[in-house]
Amino acid sequence: MTLTDSGSPVELSTLLVVGVIAAAPDGMASVGQVATALEVAPSTASRLVARAEVNGMIVRAGGGRDARTTSLRLTPQGAALHERGLAFRFARLRAALAAFTADQRHQLADLLTRFADGAAGDGRAP
Repeated sequence: MTLTDSGSPVELSTLLVVGVIAAAPDGMASVGQVATALEVAPSTASRLVARAEVNGMIVRAGGGRDARTTSLRLTPQGAALHERGLAFRFARLRAALAAFTADQRHQLADLLTRFADGAAGDGRAP
């Protein structure tokens, strides 16, 4: 199963950039915020943003009071891609978990939470 846009496969990096902007409180983000969220160098984030822009998923807008900054926002096509991406991931998760019992799903959730907490911190188990 592959997520597509107009019949073409969508690159994961484009989906990630779209996700960062969609998650921003006001629906706008800077290249620096994309870099921070994706944990990549600003130059890498700039390339990823340019790719998403060329594909029509985002547009650049003036940064408001600071003319040196540019805000990124989703186009209608980018917002639709974000929604399809969420639906795609949820469908994959539902299919992967279909054979699990409710207890097994709860146990997996607990273990994944512990894993995520450890990965976000110093790596030591709680």
